[in-house]
Amino acid sequence: MNTAKTTLANPLLERVSFSSEAFTVHLSNGLALIVPYWWYPRLYKATPAQRKRYEIIGNGIGATWEDIDEDIHVSGLLQQKPDLSHDAAQWRAENGFPNLHAAFPRSEKMYSVTEAAQILGISRQQVNNYIKSGQLEAARVGNTFTIAERVLGSFRPKSVGRPRATNPRKELSGV
Repeated sequence: MNTAKTTLANPLLERVSFSSEAFTVHLSNGLALIVPYWWYPRLYKATPAQRKRYEIIGNGIGATWEDIDEDIHVSGLLQQKPDLSHDAAQWRAENGFPNLHAAFPRSEKMYSVTEAAQILGISRQQVNNYIKSGQLEAARVGNTFTIAERVLGSFRPKSVGRPRATNPRKELSGV
C-alpha cells in the first residue's frame, strides 16, 4: 500500500486538464503546471479523446495514458524535464521543435526563475534582468526560462550600483 503524503515540496497530481496547445497538471499544493504537448510527442499526436483517457498512478505521483503508452511524473514536471528519449528527440527535430537535450542534460537539476531568485536571494525581476543582459545563462522553454544547477552554483550577482544623487546647487564661497 502506497502511503505517499503530499507536502509543498512533494505535491501529488490531482487531475489533468487539456487545451489545444498544452495540458495542465493540477497538484495537491495548488500549483498548476502548464506543459506544452510537444514536450511529450505521444500526447501531441494523440486525439483529444485519447488525451482525456488517463489514469492517476501511485496515489498521485504521476499519470499514465495506456492507449498511447505515455507516462508523466510530477517530480519530472516540477524539474521542468520533458520526455528526453531518443524517439522524442528525433520527433521534435523532424517537426521543428527545439532540441531539448542541449537545454536539459539528464543528470542536471533545473530551476525556475522563481526558484533561482529564492536561491540567489534576489527578486524574480532581477533574475530576468540578469538573463536578458546575458549575465545568467538560462534555457528558454516556451514562455519561461529555466536555469541549470551548475549555473546557479557559480553565478554571483554583480552589484549594479545606483548613481549617487548629487546636489546640483553648488555652494559659492566668497560671493
